[in-house]
Amino acid sequence: MTLRLILAGIAGGLIAALLLTLGQHILELPLRRAALELAGLDLPPPNKQMDALILRNIAFGVVVSMLLAAIYVQRAPPPGQVRWREAALWGLAGFTALALLPALSTPPSLSEISPEGRSFWWLAAAAGAVFGLALLAFGRRWRWFGLVPALLPPVLAPESAIEAEDSMLPPGFMLVDLGLDLLFWLALGLGTAWVLRRMSQAVSS
Repeated sequence: MTLRLILAGIAGGLIAALLLTLGQHILELPLRRAALELAGLDLPPPNKQMDALILRNIAFGVVVSMLLAAIYVQRAPPPGQVRWREAALWGLAGFTALALLPALSTPPSLSEISPEGRSFWWLAAAAGAVFGLALLAFGRRWRWFGLVPALLPPVLAPESAIEAEDSMLPPGFMLVDLGLDLLFWLALGLGTAWVLRRMSQAVSS
């Protein structure tokens, strides 16, 4: 079972990471490089930037896909036969908690290294969103109190968490960034479920 989860995590994570990297290469990186030129900042070498992006996406995708595979195996009635609707909902939950709500506190930045203030508010927003969504999904009497930790960090985040040069980003950059994140998380949720289903069919046949 452990080997099955590892293989499902690697396969599901690779599928989502490659889709995200392709979308970033086509849609996001050209906008980011144009904004860097406009802001008068140094442009990183394209090859080095792509290599770092691919490694980061794969590492994150594989880790999250393994966690999803473990959740699917535990929750699905027959092991590994998670429903597509439930898989999509897990992907949407990940997008909401780790992309959408944190972006309201700390929008996308030109800098590759986040300043301390941005990192704090991103972590606060992500932690609040995870706890709040878990309470909304699994809480009973206290379910609606989950809205408080989920929405509080975006409300309290100061404007100082946003760097001045980030105003150089095109108006549609945040939509592109969130759209790619949505694609990534749906691919993680559905891709991991698909890999587990294929593996279950191979074992049973």
